[in-house]
Amino acid sequence: MRAALDALEAAGEVAVRQRVYRYRLDPGQLHPQDTEFDRAVRKALASRQYTPGTALPVGLLSRRHDVPPLRIARACRHLIADGLVAHRDGPAGPGYYVTTSPSPAAQAAAAPKEEGNNRV
Repeated sequence: MRAALDALEAAGEVAVRQRVYRYRLDPGQLHPQDTEFDRAVRKALASRQYTPGTALPVGLLSRRHDVPPLRIARACRHLIADGLVAHRDGPAGPGYYVTTSPSPAAQAAAAPKEEGNNRV
């Protein structure tokens, strides 16, 4: 059971708090531990801190925003879904790369989605 919950949490399907409190995430909902990471990346993209085609410094961002390295894929999945970032091989090797300048709609979505509270 614990392994299954860990796998679901890594995929961003559920949130587990201290192995006691669990709730299912809605399809478009960010994992609570990824909210700050997502907000910071979207803000940096909106301010053009990262230019299209450059590698996203996910190691630095994960340390800065307390996202474990094994959870970077989960943290980036909404950025990928919105077309802001892509996981590919690039000049700096495999990693997450900025795809385009954020559109006004993407800038409006700079605030992460609200957290739900659907208990499992």
